Amino acid sequence: MDSDAPLPEPPRDLPDDVVDALQAHADDPHVVRESVIYAQELLNRLHEDSSEIVPQGDEEILRITERPGYTEVVKRNHPDSEDAYLYFVTREPHPEGDDHLRWRVVGQVDVDEVLEE
Repeated sequence: MDSDAPLPEPPRDLPDDVVDALQAHADDPHVVRESVIYAQELLNRLHEDSSEIVPQGDEEILRITERPGYTEVVKRNHPDSEDAYLYFVTREPHPEGDDHLRWRVVGQVDVDEVLEE
């Protein structure tokens, strides 16, 4: 451990009191590790409900997998299509005050492999 190394720049959106609390314990690996675990548990508590993930139009959802902080979805745009895509879906607040699901395409996946799982 190199306690003489400068502290990394905190994210801009992280509140000052959180930054101060973390930096106060920056030289204690146990506290930093426990902080990461606790933050991950808090994030899991906010996990989106995958029941809102439903096919639209001719889409076919092949697999939904809950992950910490996001939902992994494999779908194809038409049941007869050879192409399927992996998406990471998260819930994000919008300025109007409500939340929306945000779909981020990760890339194309092999349909046969997905169906075998």
